Amino acid sequence: MYPPMMMPPMMFPPPKGHWFSKGILVTLATTIFGLSLIANIYLLGWIGLSGGEVGPVVESTIKAGSKDKIAVIPVRGIIDDQTAMLMDAFLRKAEEDKDVRAVVLEVDSPGGSVGASDQIHHRIEQFKSEHGMKVVVSMSDLAASGGYYISADADRIFAQPTTLTGSIGVILFNLNFSELAKKYGVTDASQVAPAGGFKDAGSSLRPPSERDRMYWQSLIDQAFVQFTGIVKSGRKSKLKGPESDIFNGKVFTAAEAQKNGLVDEIGYLEQACNWAATQVGIGNPTIVRYHRRPSFLEKMMAQSDVRPQASGGVNVTLDARMIDELTTPRLQYLWKGQ
Repeated sequence: MYPPMMMPPMMFPPPKGHWFSKGILVTLATTIFGLSLIANIYLLGWIGLSGGEVGPVVESTIKAGSKDKIAVIPVRGIIDDQTAMLMDAFLRKAEEDKDVRAVVLEVDSPGGSVGASDQIHHRIEQFKSEHGMKVVVSMSDLAASGGYYISADADRIFAQPTTLTGSIGVILFNLNFSELAKKYGVTDASQVAPAGGFKDAGSSLRPPSERDRMYWQSLIDQAFVQFTGIVKSGRKSKLKGPESDIFNGKVFTAAEAQKNGLVDEIGYLEQACNWAATQVGIGNPTIVRYHRRPSFLEKMMAQSDVRPQASGGVNVTLDARMIDELTTPRLQYLWKGQ
């Protein structure tokens, strides 16, 4: 008995379902990509229309007591425009709550933008003058440069024993890539008006000139005068010792800062709140801390921002904002441990 004859595989046409299912997969993938693109455009548009406003401010209770409140306002991380907006939102909430009798700023910041630091300082001054409330500062790990700038006008400054503070000075970040550009044949072909003016001073693609250096130094010096004036106005007769020992960009330990008059007491948030309560005549205040509740959009963006990284590789994303940060000279009230 002979076995059944086998037909060569190529004699059978591929099943129609094979091409049909492949077409479905391509269509589905294209549709999903299109919907994802539309969703991202919509989300970006939503962000733009929001105008960068901060989300709703809520409070959590640290210690329950009477209806009179001490509001703790955190200032954490690099001080930038977003920090200034958030501070304004926090202070508006304190202004609207008739039970808030005093405010404690909980500062943990190396400083940041000159403009944002000054905005926050101005807002605190406005808050104090318009509402007559005590503003106390409680420094935690770090309250340096812009972190001290926003603290200087407080009615009382407390620093933890391990706090680093001070760094009263200005730094201009300006990376220069001229040697690297020369090596790869890249030149700065920018044109400015007036010709020979200062519009392109500090270009990262030209070798630094003495004229540009002097120009930027004059701006730094003016920002430094602004900083020292704020400290002198806020601390008044409390400062001790030669100004050159205080206004030199140096960071101080809490003990050193108390000795030279930059802080009043060594203590923690609890002591700062107790001092504020005593000053306004309340014995058992409710202490609350403000924070911002992330919006639904921010939660969505955070959940979607998951990028797989290759094993052993480094994932670096360059965008217009990062390039701008790297190539544009910026005055900063910022301490970077240098």
